[in-house]
Amino acid sequence: MSLMIKMTLKRAGFGFILGMAVGNLIAALFGHPEIVSQVLIRRVGSVQQALLWQTMLSGLIGGVSFAGMSLYEIEYFPLLLTSFVHYAAYLVVFTVCAVFLGWIDSLQVLFFMVVLMAVAHMIIFLIMCAVYRVQVRDLNEMQKHFLEKKDKH
Repeated sequence: MSLMIKMTLKRAGFGFILGMAVGNLIAALFGHPEIVSQVLIRRVGSVQQALLWQTMLSGLIGGVSFAGMSLYEIEYFPLLLTSFVHYAAYLVVFTVCAVFLGWIDSLQVLFFMVVLMAVAHMIIFLIMCAVYRVQVRDLNEMQKHFLEKKDKH
């Protein structure tokens, strides 16, 4: 198994665990008295089943988000394409899960979430541009010093 796949699976696993925790924490802080939506309870039949679905799908959302970070390591992908693919994958998974879980109950909420995620991904894109710019500058400096040292000998 390639190193890239192993790293992606590790990230997905970590993201799944983190997603389960964060999903339920957010639901507990901002959600319904039962921690899960009434829509989901009606859909699956009980609070316990709803909590299980919410936990697993929150984990899936986190896993996809963290696994998608591996896209940024594919050198031949342009950064803008990588950011768009990561955003699109996350958006699809989040939207499907959120609608099923009863987190999104109107087009207005869906629109707000899409815009919020777009802004978050634009910020990620700008941060990654800055990181890569620094890395390129450092590599150029290292190359310059190497060539200067080579010319002296």
